Amino acid sequence: MRLRAWTTLVCGFLAFGAAALAAPTIDRSSPSAVVKSFYAWYMQHSWVSQIHAARPYFTANLYTTLATAVRNQRCLDEAIVDYDPWNGSQIATVSYVVGTAVVHGNAASVPVHVMLSMVRDRKPFAGSPVTVFVVRGPAGWQIDDVASSGGRFAVAVRSDLKLPSKRPLTAAERTCLTTPI
Repeated sequence: MRLRAWTTLVCGFLAFGAAALAAPTIDRSSPSAVVKSFYAWYMQHSWVSQIHAARPYFTANLYTTLATAVRNQRCLDEAIVDYDPWNGSQIATVSYVVGTAVVHGNAASVPVHVMLSMVRDRKPFAGSPVTVFVVRGPAGWQIDDVASSGGRFAVAVRSDLKLPSKRPLTAAERTCLTTPI
């Protein structure tokens, strides 16, 4: 009896753990669908700490850019990504609305309207406009870049990620930076 209960408990934990680690379900049928799939995932996860889990949403180029920036930030203890590119700010997203995609052949732009949360009064407010750029490849639609244009500046992830400072690196930093992403 104990063995059966123990076996059931272990199998339950294994099934739960496997489900938690399973790849996200991604709808790649249209540009808006893949963006909606990503934002649904994003609202439940930290894209910085779980960048590898987000990989299926991104083109190889965007994933490499983001993963390298996250690794550099961890290795150098510097703010390489000092804002959330998915909402264009340093404030938490509380909700989002994915707009209608504008498609040009195998490329599309998808507007995303985000609502941010003020820490002090907890009243949501509209964030900067965010545009997600999507391309169609053999795997279907994937996110290739994201840009926001609000406040005093406009940023696009692939072109505007900060480079690490020019200071001399320690041996530990050099080792960390040479590990594969």
